[in-house]
Amino acid sequence: GNNQGILEYDGVSWRMMKVGNETNIRSLAMDESGKIFVGASSEFGYLAPDPSGNMRYVSLLPFVDKNDLDFSDVWCTQSTKEGVYFQADNKIFRWDGKKIKVWNAEKSFHRIFKVNNHLFIREREVGLLEMINDNLVVLKGGEEFADETIYAMIPFPGGNSAENILLCTKKKGLYILKPAQKENAATGSSSFVLETFPTQVDP
Repeated sequence: GNNQGILEYDGVSWRMMKVGNETNIRSLAMDESGKIFVGASSEFGYLAPDPSGNMRYVSLLPFVDKNDLDFSDVWCTQSTKEGVYFQADNKIFRWDGKKIKVWNAEKSFHRIFKVNNHLFIREREVGLLEMINDNLVVLKGGEEFADETIYAMIPFPGGNSAENILLCTKKKGLYILKPAQKENAATGSSSFVLETFPTQVDP
């Protein structure tokens, strides 16, 4: 995707597909079936073949309540088992194949991350959250990232767990998320705890 639309390459030539409002493409994601979902400026949807077999863009805005259409760029799109998430600055939308669910930002959403089938959200002035039972729950210690940018969250198996996650920040270095002890985790609380990741730089 680029500022003109969605590019498709058939092995020989490129074809441009426009989204509904002919605006910038900000994010793409593919679900387990191979369907491609698109986040754009004030627009999101998916690609599907037309009767002749050519891919075309299908908007999901008709499923969005008119009171939730006040969003701009959809910076991140993530496919999960619960559905496909589309993240703008002020809202997160989830499409489950039938309907749209919406979460509104308390301040401003920065980015969403999908790691090991968990969905994490960094919200400016709030911190790092996890989607738990359709609720945005602040991780214990997640306030550390209220004013610190997170650039990446990636699987980092090691130690006693294959579920560890490495978290990379702009200025504060690396952190590691480890699964919380189930017997100590309250219902509805985050399933991870935050630890500083030790690093050493040789002089």
